[in-house]
Amino acid sequence: MSNRKTIFEQLSKNASQCKLCPEMSDLPAILSSKNGSIHTDLIFVAEAPGRFGASRTGIPFHGDRSGDNFELLLNHVGLKREDIFVTNAVLCNPLKNGNNRRPTAKEIGNCTSFLKVL
Repeated sequence: MSNRKTIFEQLSKNASQCKLCPEMSDLPAILSSKNGSIHTDLIFVAEAPGRFGASRTGIPFHGDRSGDNFELLLNHVGLKREDIFVTNAVLCNPLKNGNNRRPTAKEIGNCTSFLKVL
């Protein structure tokens, strides 16, 4: 197993166990092999998983209108999901009254350590 893969697997495990954000502590962190290739230099970082997209599918920018637009963009420039890595500034879906909300600066700060390793 490559060192990068080992590091990523540990990072995914740590993210899945993270409880730093009280409002999202019971929500899944979207960080797994479904995010794309860990052997790429091309990484897309979105704001947060959407409730109809990544929160539902486990795949960032997939399964909702934003995901459809992202797929169009990738196709337009000749890229495939397996060529890139997609993640979010906040790995869990921040919600307010059942709807997506912007993550707070504190929530983004809490997830920064996961992005630094990528």
